Amino acid sequence: PTMAIAKPGIVVPSVYSATTVSPGKDIIDRVLEWEKKPGVIDVTALFGFSWSDVHQLGMSMIAVTDDDKALAQEVVDDLAKLAWSKREALTGREKFSLYSVRDGVLLAMEKAKTASKPMVILDHADRTNDTTFVLQELLAQGAKNVAIPVFYGPEAAKTCIEAGVGETVKMKVGASTGWRDGGPVEVEGRVLWAGEGKYVGTGPMRMNREIDHGPTAIIDADGIWLQFTTHKASLIDEDPIVQFGYDTQDFDIVVTKSKTHFRAVFEEVGEEIIIVDAPGQCPADTGVFDYKNIPDDLYPITKN
Repeated sequence: PTMAIAKPGIVVPSVYSATTVSPGKDIIDRVLEWEKKPGVIDVTALFGFSWSDVHQLGMSMIAVTDDDKALAQEVVDDLAKLAWSKREALTGREKFSLYSVRDGVLLAMEKAKTASKPMVILDHADRTNDTTFVLQELLAQGAKNVAIPVFYGPEAAKTCIEAGVGETVKMKVGASTGWRDGGPVEVEGRVLWAGEGKYVGTGPMRMNREIDHGPTAIIDADGIWLQFTTHKASLIDEDPIVQFGYDTQDFDIVVTKSKTHFRAVFEEVGEEIIIVDAPGQCPADTGVFDYKNIPDDLYPITKN
């Protein structure tokens, strides 16, 4: 076998790398087409990790053929050309694809009035699972019947467990890093559930796995169902809701602090996905970071 690689010179924030929707799906569809061609053994499109300050940053196309170097190069060149033609969509510059936190929350609240399933707000930039930008806006807008699962808050979980189910707690939550996290927010609510957050996973990525969120608690903070965990996790399936005795469909809005993995479940579970670009640790706008080690030909950071 022989291999070829091509780098189209595009930095793709992970929120645009979902392979079930365009533009990511278009690229993967082309990958699958090439894999059917005689002599092609394997083809891969790697979207990369856009927040790495390394010289290898950017998308990569890789092809393995049955000792046909020219064919391998043809495959990766074609994929790189396709990706470059979609560079604006892959970086969010083709159209208005993300909402501000305020606009996204207001839109979700409005659409929830007539939706048959929960509206899903994706807070994709939150990589610590405890930034507070969306929570603050939900509280400010008086949003009700909202679920925010797996919010990282070991101290909050401890406080709730010590207080006990049925008791009212008042505490500051979130913002453990002190960097692009929104700052702590004071919440007050009644404890709905408190204990060890252990269960066997049922979602497509965590099927039959032993899941342990550590000491876990759920409160009702003026209409917001807020779940605190001691161990960090992303919401990529319904387990953090249903395994604790609740039904996802009973909520008007569900907030997920994920990237793209959640789509395997929530594209079906939710009415619509509204992506907000909160100023978390990994926003879609890579221009906010001061890269020092990357090449000078990467769109859109150093080549525009």
